[in-house]
Amino acid sequence: MRRIDYDKIAHLYDDPVRDHPLDEELVVFFREHPSLDPHRACVLDIGCGTGTQLAADRAVYGDMFAVGVDPSLGMLHIAHGRDPQVCWVQGGGEALPFRSRSFDYVCTQFCYHHIANKVAFIQEAFRVLTSQGRFVLWNLDPWSMDGWILYRFFPSARLLDRNDFLPTIALVDLLRTAGFATIRTEKNYLLSREDIRQFQTRAARRHHISQLMAISDEEYAQGLRQIDASIARGNPTGWTLDSETCLVRLVADKPDGHGSFP
Repeated sequence: MRRIDYDKIAHLYDDPVRDHPLDEELVVFFREHPSLDPHRACVLDIGCGTGTQLAADRAVYGDMFAVGVDPSLGMLHIAHGRDPQVCWVQGGGEALPFRSRSFDYVCTQFCYHHIANKVAFIQEAFRVLTSQGRFVLWNLDPWSMDGWILYRFFPSARLLDRNDFLPTIALVDLLRTAGFATIRTEKNYLLSREDIRQFQTRAARRHHISQLMAISDEEYAQGLRQIDASIARGNPTGWTLDSETCLVRLVADKPDGHGSFP
């Protein structure tokens, strides 16, 4: 079962706030592999959603062969409208519908927690990569952000995230077991003061935050009531709370061997 049925909210999901810049790790990958012509490369985005990342990448590398895979036809329909030249494919990360050694670069951004079988997902990413290919994963790290304002008002979301996300060390172990080499991890912490009233506005747009879509309606309503109560108790100098988030990035290379690019 999918964590969220994105077909039901695809028409609400696409928003400029979700737009992506050019993938900086893709730029680094091309720079480190000068024998690979960026405009002839094969790139796969797992859990591509509405296609914002590949659209941003193709704005720079317009001739590369780009493929986006996602289980939601509704999301893919929007992605196709964004860039009809990309090959948009319905499918899941546990069983990618592609031949082995088909892609030079595979990425997944803010997606893997929706995939139930993490072992199969990592193995599939390894399988479809060419030798010397690179896998890049971006996501939140719920294990390093207990102070996130969303968890304060929606504690069930934290418990659910702890179930659906893996600690970074466990992800690294999966990558290593699958055969990846030179695995690099990086965590970026953001500490901020959040205005509860602004957070209330964001939380009211439930479809914009996957954690809020994943919890029950009752838990969501209870969290909204707690936000209301917190605002009612506040004053012009007391409507802010500390909040922390953590982004984790994992970069892993497939060892050299048969099927590598020139």
